[in-house]
Amino acid sequence: MSEFTRQLKLGDILTLQSRQEIRRSISAQPAECAALAKRFGLVAVNGLNAEVVIHPWNNSGVRVSGTINADVIQRCVVSLKPVEQKVCESFTSFFEQPNTRHEEADIDTPVHVEDPEDITPEGIDIGELVAQQLSLVLDPYPHIPGAVLPEPINTTMPMPRKSPFAILQKQ
Repeated sequence: MSEFTRQLKLGDILTLQSRQEIRRSISAQPAECAALAKRFGLVAVNGLNAEVVIHPWNNSGVRVSGTINADVIQRCVVSLKPVEQKVCESFTSFFEQPNTRHEEADIDTPVHVEDPEDITPEGIDIGELVAQQLSLVLDPYPHIPGAVLPEPINTTMPMPRKSPFAILQKQ
C-alpha cells in the first residue's frame, strides 16, 4: 500500500472516451509527507501537491500528465547538514488496459512509449504515480553551496613508521 494514495477509479477511466479530460488537484497530508520522507530517505517532505490531467490515449489507454510541486529537505552528501530543495517538475506517463494490442496503437501519437503501465481493476493510483515521479527528480547528491570534501588520505604510500629504537638514537 502506498503512503500517498489517490485512486482514479476504473469507471472514471472507462468513461473518459466520452469526455475530453479529467483534472485532479492532489495534496499530501502531513502524515503522508512524513511517510514519504521515510520511504525516500529524506529529512522531511514539508509539502507535496500536484495538478494532474488525464487524457484518452490509443483507444485503450490514458495519458497522465501533470506538474509536481514539493518542498523537501535532504542531507548534504558532504557535511550531512540539511539542504532545502523546491521541486517543480512536469511529468507524463502512459497507461493501457491489460491484454490490448500494441499493434493497434495510434500512428499519430507524437510520443514513443516503450511499455505503458497496466490499468489495474481498481484504476490508477495517481498519488503513487506522483510519489514515484518525485523520487525520480530528487537531487541524488544534494550539497550545501561551497561544501567541499576533505583532502583524501593517500593510501598508496605507506606511512613512515617510527623505529622502536628511535629513542636510543637521541642518547
